[in-house]
Amino acid sequence: MKKAKPTTSYGLVGLALSGGGIRSATFNLGVLQVLAEHGALKHVDYLSTVSGGGYIGSCLSSVLNNPETGPGEKEFPFRHEKGKPEPLAFKHLRNYGNYIAPNGIIDWLKIPALFVRGALINLLLLLPYVMAAVIVTVLLYGNTLNEVEQQSHYVITENAREKLKSEGLPPEVMAQLEGRVFKQKQEIRDVLTGIDGDVNWWSFVGKQINKRNFSLDWKTFYNQYRLTVVSGIGYLCYVFLFLFIQIFFFQKIKSRTGYDKTFSIGLLLVFICALLELTVTVLSYYLALGMEWIRTVIAAVISFIPVIFAGKVAENISKVRGKITLWFLGMLGPFILFLLYLMLCKCLLNGYISLAMLFATAAGVFGITRIITDINRTSFHNYYRDQLSPAYLFQTAGKESNIRPNDEQKLSHLNRGGTKAPYHLINVALNLQGSEDVNLRDRNADFFILSKHFCGGMKTGFCKTADMEKADSHLDLGTAMAISGAAAAPNMGTTTIKPLVFIMALLNIRLGYWIPNPHKLRKAKHLFLKYNSRSPFAGVGPYYLVKELFGWITEDSKYVNISDGGHIENLGIYELLRRRCKYIIACDAEADPDMTFGGLAKLIRYARIDLSIDIDINLNALRRGKDENEFTNKHCASGKIHYGDGETGYLLYIKSSLTGDENEYIREYHSKNKDFPHESTADQFFDEAQFEAYRALGYHIADKLGGWEAFKSDQMQLSDKARLPEIEKGQGDEQRVLDLRSRDVFNEWYKILETSLLPR
Repeated sequence: MKKAKPTTSYGLVGLALSGGGIRSATFNLGVLQVLAEHGALKHVDYLSTVSGGGYIGSCLSSVLNNPETGPGEKEFPFRHEKGKPEPLAFKHLRNYGNYIAPNGIIDWLKIPALFVRGALINLLLLLPYVMAAVIVTVLLYGNTLNEVEQQSHYVITENAREKLKSEGLPPEVMAQLEGRVFKQKQEIRDVLTGIDGDVNWWSFVGKQINKRNFSLDWKTFYNQYRLTVVSGIGYLCYVFLFLFIQIFFFQKIKSRTGYDKTFSIGLLLVFICALLELTVTVLSYYLALGMEWIRTVIAAVISFIPVIFAGKVAENISKVRGKITLWFLGMLGPFILFLLYLMLCKCLLNGYISLAMLFATAAGVFGITRIITDINRTSFHNYYRDQLSPAYLFQTAGKESNIRPNDEQKLSHLNRGGTKAPYHLINVALNLQGSEDVNLRDRNADFFILSKHFCGGMKTGFCKTADMEKADSHLDLGTAMAISGAAAAPNMGTTTIKPLVFIMALLNIRLGYWIPNPHKLRKAKHLFLKYNSRSPFAGVGPYYLVKELFGWITEDSKYVNISDGGHIENLGIYELLRRRCKYIIACDAEADPDMTFGGLAKLIRYARIDLSIDIDINLNALRRGKDENEFTNKHCASGKIHYGDGETGYLLYIKSSLTGDENEYIREYHSKNKDFPHESTADQFFDEAQFEAYRALGYHIADKLGGWEAFKSDQMQLSDKARLPEIEKGQGDEQRVLDLRSRDVFNEWYKILETSLLPR
């Protein structure tokens, strides 16, 4: 079969549906109704969807994968005909506006139960690693810790606390005393001497800062760290000297020589040694203090609250309070595991468990969890998918007399013979927080698609979807739809919140998905498929949870991590540009209350940097006036796409917006909900009024485009379509078979829009 490169000469038409949860899905439903009603939808070759746009896009692919339906006016299953009852498929979508919890309290109770279950499973998966750390610590420092355990130490007891409180000692001072470990009782008396009931906390801290109150004072700290620090400095001096000699004498040094890696490994070893020494210090303190550490931590946190939120300190910290809060929350994850580590150390040192028992338990738990656990199954992905699927994956049967579920629709079985759906590109983000590719800059992700014929991206290459489905039997249209909408995940491409990565992964707030690496699958397909079908270790094991916890996610592992396509590009236009579509209709239903067009601006930047494609578009008519008027002058804008090589494309940008010409129930809903049509994406619980307001707005905006008379003379029948030669991208990475349709009518429509409706 003839191969060809992407070119605008094919006149391909692409339709992009943006992310935005059910808000986007419902808005775009209205747009699709108009495109079908006026005969434009049947001209669309590519349907490119992201996140919420993928809800309705996957629904369209599902219902149109039936020869009895089609994108034409009379056969469209979601058609909106005045004076006629709504089709059953249309009613079904309306009834599932609250898809997260359609059954009310029963579905709501599942969420906390799944949350607790997932968090406990994650702790169980990480337990062998914590146990291994305990074993190493005891083997290296067991004697030192036993000596600390046998020493006499004194703390402020419960009775002493009550007595001090009754004498009027401020809570802030009590908080400082509760965390102290003293070698002698006399030291306690020294501390309490001179403390007045009205003394200021900071004054007290200042007076006591130079006293030798702690059994673990700075000398102990220095002695324990001295060897590590000296050896570390010596190693660094050696490395610096070696690099200096190489640069001075040979004038050239390449990263491939491995010096940079040697230096990095050396720093890591120094850090690990220092961390072990610090751990011994903390363990010594913990063993001396016993269970009093719990009260100490709580008291210290409480004592800081009035300081942070009052006085001059509050004024100085207000600007960074948000970041401090994020880092504080982020530290909870490591803190939980560290507490578990300390408790196991204490149990082992006190003889509650033996070293052999701990080792056997760690090995047993690791082996069992590796065999029976797949972290794709223990995440929230399955729940999310199972809630989306009944709402959006179905087909009509018997002249639309009933709805039948289509939950197991395979991607490779879309666009089957006799059907008329556009070729669906489901956009997801390939997370690469741990990649060594400097070209990623601050993206932390790359583009990745799931489609009928091929899955993959430029970083991983492409593989056949049929092979991917064999390697991962869970992969189907419902799974792809859920992955594309996996907004909440520890690693989220350009939107990753680094302080929260660890705690989100630990608490199982994971909607992302680990999929077989297309490159690995393509290079060793037979071994990969044989391993996955027979091996008890075929699932995605605990190792990948550790990678997710620490953001060690790369493009060269056996499995790669993918999540919401909006984590890199939320409009779905990028992949249409790569295919050099002549005409692109982009429906933007992002939450953009200030009308800053952040998603489009990012897309234009990516297109220029990655693809050397320039997009010229004037958005002034879509901006709000200086008086902060809630209305804009236009809903849409048109632009030109300069592909290079003399090739030009056209972009029709449809923005979810208000101009004041909407019908009464849209305006009435807006009067009660001022954030409309940019209500938070966190709101995934639409009632009838909200659903209809967004659908009607999408319908209104698309219908007001005008120029539909261009399609009235179009007599093209889909059965008369010619076959387009197979298109190959790169070295066999991506191939697709498309239908060539008449482009004259679409070109005429765009000319009408440019001259009569939209700003140029």
